[in-house]
Parts: sequence; C-alpha cells; structure tokens
Amino acid sequence: MVVALAVGLARGGAARGEEPSFGDHDIETVLSIANSDNKNRVDYGMRLDGRCAPRRDLQPVFAYRRELEGAPPARVRALGPFEFLAYSIRRQLSSGRGRDGYQHALRLRRLPRDILITTRKRAGGRCEAKARARIAGRDALLEDPALMQLGPMGSVKWVELHGRTAATGEPVTERIKP
Repeated sequence: MVVALAVGLARGGAARGEEPSFGDHDIETVLSIANSDNKNRVDYGMRLDGRCAPRRDLQPVFAYRRELEGAPPARVRALGPFEFLAYSIRRQLSSGRGRDGYQHALRLRRLPRDILITTRKRAGGRCEAKARARIAGRDALLEDPALMQLGPMGSVKWVELHGRTAATGEPVTERIKP
C-alpha cells in the first residue's frame, strides 16, 4: 500500500480515543498521510494559542483520521489502535520563538526524519504553519505528495519526501528506507 504525505495550512485536538476538536487558532492540517486505495487520510493538526504559539499545556501536534470517502461532508475521528501504531508521533518539542515565528519539531513513528514546523500570525490574525524537513541533504518545505510504502503490521518499506528547497524553491525528492 502506498500512502502520500501532504502538507497544508488551516485550523486543531484529538487525544487517542477522542473525537478531534479544533480551537479558534488551531491548524487542522499541518501535514497528512493519504491512503492510496481510497480518499481517506491521517491528518496532523496543531493546537495554537492566540499568539499562534504551540500550546504548552497539551501535546501541540496530534494525529487524527479524516474520512473523505462519501464526502461531502468530510468526517473526522480519532485514530484506531492499529492506526495509532502506524501513524502516531514518536516525539515533539517546542523550542520557542525564532526569527520567522514559533518553532516546533516532531518525528513521526514511521518517518525517520525530523519535521520542523514554524507557526506565525498572518495579517488578519489567522495562524499559519509551514513544515520543513531535510530532503536529499537540503532544507526544504514539504509539499504534496510524499509517499510512504507500508508493509505488513504497520511496517514501512520506504518513504519518499517531496518538497522545494528553502533557498531557491527548486524541487527536491528523496526516498528513505527506514
């Protein structure tokens, strides 16, 4: 099964076993992993405060299921136990305000690469997030689609990241075997 990792902007909360809910400043989709057999995907949302900083009282980034089959309307739900094993977050850490906004790092359980998320307030007060990672040794903004080839029992055969270099905007791709 091939799944795609997508990156986006929007408005986030779901602990395991709970329906996700979204606050006024949350980002619904910072990135997502789409299933190649259907339109459903796992999205990663982010909880932000009024300054667009990662919420310190919660784990800011969280995974949830977005069901697009039969949409509209799309439905959202918590990850099931097997989905949690495959798509959960291994670790995450907010490092405070940087030059371009608030910095947050995370690593997904099945993607052996750190993802750096920068959040900031746009004109009009709306929060935005941009996700970056090292792709082929270069700093790049993540783009649609990065692909993940899953094996049995939630294992991963390879991950293919796609993005554009931060310096020049040149497309860059890398296939990683975990």
